Amino acid sequence: MPQGDEEKKMAGQILIVDDHDFVRRGLRSLLSTRPEWAICGEAADGLEAIEKAKILRPDVVLMDISMPRMNGLEASRIIRREVPESKIVIVSQIDPSIAGQKTRQVDVTAYVAKSDLGQHLLPMLERILGRPPAEGKTELRQATSFSAGWLAGGGELGGMIRERDWSQTPLGPLESWPQSLRTSASICVASRFPIVLYWGPEFVVLYNDAYSAILGSKHPWALGQRCRDCWAEIWDTIGPMLEGVVRTGEATWSDDLLLVLHRYGYAEECYFSFSFSPVRVEEGVVGGVFTAVIETTDKVIGERRLRTLQDLAAKAVDAKSEEDACRIAAETLSENLRDIPFSALCAGADSGFQVLCGSGIPANHPLRSLISEAGSTVGEKLRQVRDSGQPLEVDLQALGCELPQGAWDAPPCTALFMLVPAVAEDGSPGVLVCAVSPKKKLDENYRTFFSLVNRQIASSIADARSHEEERKRAEALAEIDRAKTLFFSNVSHEFRTP
Repeated sequence: MPQGDEEKKMAGQILIVDDHDFVRRGLRSLLSTRPEWAICGEAADGLEAIEKAKILRPDVVLMDISMPRMNGLEASRIIRREVPESKIVIVSQIDPSIAGQKTRQVDVTAYVAKSDLGQHLLPMLERILGRPPAEGKTELRQATSFSAGWLAGGGELGGMIRERDWSQTPLGPLESWPQSLRTSASICVASRFPIVLYWGPEFVVLYNDAYSAILGSKHPWALGQRCRDCWAEIWDTIGPMLEGVVRTGEATWSDDLLLVLHRYGYAEECYFSFSFSPVRVEEGVVGGVFTAVIETTDKVIGERRLRTLQDLAAKAVDAKSEEDACRIAAETLSENLRDIPFSALCAGADSGFQVLCGSGIPANHPLRSLISEAGSTVGEKLRQVRDSGQPLEVDLQALGCELPQGAWDAPPCTALFMLVPAVAEDGSPGVLVCAVSPKKKLDENYRTFFSLVNRQIASSIADARSHEEERKRAEALAEIDRAKTLFFSNVSHEFRTP
């Protein structure tokens, strides 16, 4: 047998299966500390995992559960049948009790939570592959454990930092860390406030348990990564700030700063208040940046949405007619194109709908034509909501036209269609179309906001209609009074005439 083939056979062949690229990168980084093992391939879903397992015949498959096309449990059943020599380790972030229940239904070897990868994966693979730790690893781990008393406690992240082989990172072995880094790291992990530490020229990322919630699905991969890789999507913003702190030695302060993060699989609108503070090393220069941070996303967006609802209610009192109510609603919504990139209040019949008022949609935009066009996709959805009375989430990408972007650099992908009672002149219902921000998921809070907007607009129109009807009744009564006065005046004049 050729020497290369023999080495390949001796190495632990591992197939990584996860639909998130940053998780696969994190596993690669973790496994790279064990040169006697080899990553033979990667897959992004269950079907691809099955095909690669048949071809590569790996010793171990690291399998995620929630994936597109086919989940990891179903793929595991098939791989165990088709490639029985492969051991399968389920790697997932779902609740351990649920994961244990699910994995018992499948013939897998083990389960490890993604939050515990840094602590448990390597020892588990050593047991599965039946190979002792690489030469010198035991001594290194014992020395590290002995010398890391300064990092005692610290919850999950404290344990992950103690267990990690830092010799493969720009920071070097744990026992060689300077006192300034040890002190900063121990303060970081012991705090219950979200703290992240960026260290060295590469701004290597260290953080605590509280900060892991800010990272979202980037945790635990982010630990030990370069900041420019961990936060690649905002590096153009925070990179110059970090470099400025190192260069000047002066701290920064940011209050409710907008940062668009990719931490849950999409570009998300987020806000943070934080300070980049310099940490001086033994030589007196700035060697790292200590960051205390609090996420203010819910506060900023909640206040913005509340302001929109308050303005809708306050300005509605000036509406003297239905046209006024529609105009005021459109003007108010146009002031919040972040939560509602565009909107349209539509009324009509089977022959087509018309836009009574709208925000964020130019007068000559093709979307207006699609709304009024009988038989169009938009028209069918409007008719469906009008007839059923139920709100409908609509995929805007299927409309076939360029959509208004509102306050963002990308068009919305979905919109919520909601029934508005008695909008048309004949009292028939209409439909309010509200585009969903491309930077926020349509969660329960977002749906509640849209529902309150819809209810306020319906109430404003109803109040304006009542006001107008009352005005018309008053005018009619005044006209009758004038006619009566004129009549009796004429009669009185006749009686006085000789």
